[in-house]
Amino acid sequence: MHTNETASKRLVMFCQPPQFDKKELQDEGFLFAVCDSGWEFLCCQLMPSDVIVMTVEEAKSDRARSCIGLRSQQRLPLLIIVADDRTAIPEYLRPDAVLPERATASEVIAALRSLPCRP
Repeated sequence: MHTNETASKRLVMFCQPPQFDKKELQDEGFLFAVCDSGWEFLCCQLMPSDVIVMTVEEAKSDRARSCIGLRSQQRLPLLIIVADDRTAIPEYLRPDAVLPERATASEVIAALRSLPCRP
């Protein structure tokens, strides 16, 4: 893969495994990373992700607060919250998109494509 191709891709960080097979996440415009454990969860703080995907339960946890805190930095990652009940999402999270808990990989990719690009 050429450097120019890699630079044009947006990094999407799943803070926990999705409900579907990770192998279904394939799109030329995105690179996907999935944290499979609590230790790997820290990688969403360390990697310069463009989009963070997490469940509302995870977003409310103490260990997620610092991950969401990335949004207060100069380079803001977009946030997708996975929740069936939109009223359960705390106001301070202000997600860029909300997906149902049983969202498929194609629904996630469609949501990602509809998100704005940030410089």
